[in-house]
Amino acid sequence: MELQKEFVSELRSRDLKFSDFLSSVEQMNIASCRLDLAEGRLVFSAHDGVVCSEDVEFDADISAKFDDGGIAQTIMSNQTLGLGLRDFVNKVMECGVSSFTIYPRGRKIIYLGLNGDCYYEFIRSAPSGVRHQEPGTSRVLQ
Repeated sequence: MELQKEFVSELRSRDLKFSDFLSSVEQMNIASCRLDLAEGRLVFSAHDGVVCSEDVEFDADISAKFDDGGIAQTIMSNQTLGLGLRDFVNKVMECGVSSFTIYPRGRKIIYLGLNGDCYYEFIRSAPSGVRHQEPGTSRVLQ
């Protein structure tokens, strides 16, 4: 997990693009990467069960209302504008996201709200090899 700790250090020192963040997570060969926005934690889980957790601060407050349309719009904005990680996270927090987990092998991201709301995003690769995000469908867990 030394690579993950080194990555967190880089994350704190510069404005990383969200797409570069996704690429870095994929290169680390981990099972999942969870950003717990309510607690300000970044948690990496390895395939062998080892967990690495680091504190990361973000600026926005989590909205009480889950806005899946806003999440889809944020994903689309990231595709066209190439948002920085902090901007992307702040925007999804404003849409009611309290945490999200990236599953590199499953090529998806699951966004969770405070009331069990969730939104799936599928990560696809274009024929040119350039990755892009594709909004999925929202589901409410009951």
